Amino acid sequence: MKHLPLAIFLVTLTMFSCTSETALPVTEVSFVLDGQTFTSRAKQNNYGTEATTSGLTELFIDIQTDGKTLLLFCTTPTIEGTFTHLNSIDGERGNRIGLCDEVDPTFCKTTGQCDQTEFVFTVTRQENNPDLISGTFEGKVCNGEGQVVTITSGSFKNLKRFPF
Repeated sequence: MKHLPLAIFLVTLTMFSCTSETALPVTEVSFVLDGQTFTSRAKQNNYGTEATTSGLTELFIDIQTDGKTLLLFCTTPTIEGTFTHLNSIDGERGNRIGLCDEVDPTFCKTTGQCDQTEFVFTVTRQENNPDLISGTFEGKVCNGEGQVVTITSGSFKNLKRFPF
């Protein structure tokens, strides 16, 4: 009984103590595809990087919404920047956006596989957590059938790095 107040204090302290882990912000994605809005807060929205033999970085961004998957890809000296089909680096795989149908994700085309594509995507890092990125995207891309479709008002926020 003599140690009961100390025991109660320790149990209370344990219940309300802070942990060293910080909760990550919610991932948010939205875009308009030919007039239809797609949104997602799915945990599988993420990005990854991989070093190239030439010392550059390949950046892969995977965005999944109800019924559609977008893949944004670029080769860059830095993760942050603005990327278009026109500023691909010679001798490297080109910057591109792929649009896939979730019913058959193997049925996917990228901007390199159809004519008249124009796109831009911008990537910024979070100051307080460099493993989170945010950005915007828009343009004309290919759908799974190879037809040109238009994406507007695209944005992603708090995408988490996926370890490759």
